[in-house]
Amino acid sequence: MANNTTFSNETKLISLPTDFSGLAVDGFKDQFEEVAHGKQQSVVLDFTSTTFIDSSGIGAMVFLYKGVLGIFPSKKT
Repeated sequence: MANNTTFSNETKLISLPTDFSGLAVDGFKDQFEEVAHGKQQSVVLDFTSTTFIDSSGIGAMVFLYKGVLGIFPSKKT
């Protein structure tokens, strides 16, 4: 499965698969990390083909959202 993404100036479009759960989420992990720590002003998730999302998919989207906003929790030492 190829992750279909495009950049447009300061916006990134990520097209999600039909089933965004479990193993599919793992396939997007590196990409979400890159975007969450990047300098994009906005991210658009394309759900056009998506028919199922489980808690793993929702967790990945929350991670991405927090990363784009820069609200990662501080690490305890």
